[in-house]
Amino acid sequence: MAYVDWFFSIISFLTIGINVPNIPKKSKSFKNKIHDIADTSELWLETQRLSSNILKSLHPKETLKSKKKEIIDKAKLRYKKINKSIHTAHFMKTRDKLVFVFTLICLASACYILGKYPCSFYIYYIVAVIVLIPMRFVSYRIQKYHYFLLDFCYYGNVICVMYLYLYPSNAIAFNISAAFALGPLLVAVPLFTNSFVPHSIDKITSLVIHLLPALAIWSIKSSECPAFAESMILLPFGEFYFYSATTYLVWILVYYLIMFRIAYERWQRKGNLTLYKWVMEDTTTLTYAYCGLLGERFRPLMFMSQHALSSLILIVVAYAQLVNVWVLTGSIIIITCWSFWNGAGYYIDLFASRYEKDIQKIEEIYQKLG
Repeated sequence: MAYVDWFFSIISFLTIGINVPNIPKKSKSFKNKIHDIADTSELWLETQRLSSNILKSLHPKETLKSKKKEIIDKAKLRYKKINKSIHTAHFMKTRDKLVFVFTLICLASACYILGKYPCSFYIYYIVAVIVLIPMRFVSYRIQKYHYFLLDFCYYGNVICVMYLYLYPSNAIAFNISAAFALGPLLVAVPLFTNSFVPHSIDKITSLVIHLLPALAIWSIKSSECPAFAESMILLPFGEFYFYSATTYLVWILVYYLIMFRIAYERWQRKGNLTLYKWVMEDTTTLTYAYCGLLGERFRPLMFMSQHALSSLILIVVAYAQLVNVWVLTGSIIIITCWSFWNGAGYYIDLFASRYEKDIQKIEEIYQKLG
């Protein structure tokens, strides 16, 4: 058995200085077994087991990595199965019906609160934002849309919630919140074609983010709510514009640094959809033409400049609404009806083929009667 002694000499030489406490014991038992084993195939299997144990002892990080990869692969497989099940036609139809009913219940509740308890409507708004925005974050994160959550509308909602909940007696906070809610956020409804589509959580969330801040400000101002009496003082236009514009410029600076300096290559590489990317996809718009005036290199900077220019103008529009409550009321009614119109257009376009067939049948009936 000279070859056995030679084999263990090599193993001993290779494992000098390695702290593997189980090797000597296993090596001893292995050596004893070899004297009793005649079949070379069994010898090879035992050698493989020993080598495997040695490698595991030598590379614990690789073992952990393999286990981590195995867990991740199982999680991905589980997610794919769940994702496949929730995207079946039956599940999606049932989900949309439930969302439709729940949305109409929420709409009825909002109308009731706004009519009977207008000074408490802001609570309804805060709850809606707290529930819907985290849901959107999860949904957008999966779809790679999560950079949209850095857009101004979410920043504006944070400012409004902070005023209504944390600083209800702060006049500056009221003026800034009103400037954002009645200016850029409210005008975003027609600008981004926000629609009242009760079965779609995504479309209802967009409408809530852009329309409800204005309704919350309108409810406390028109009703002269005691809890906000100290803060509802309209500042002179110069102060109003200074505080609102400064707060806006804080956001635009941070947004530019994140989107076009820090994370630009990352979201480009990973194919994440952003507001800039979405707007630039349509090459026929005036926005695309304006952003390209100074060439491709300065297109992101021009994009931010047009956003800033329009928002700073809309702050002036917001001030005009605050001066007269009837102008404010009329603006909100017009924008709300606009969202209903967009929703009606969505459903008509969705069922256009069936709608056209019904119209053709009606025309045929009238022709026969005529």
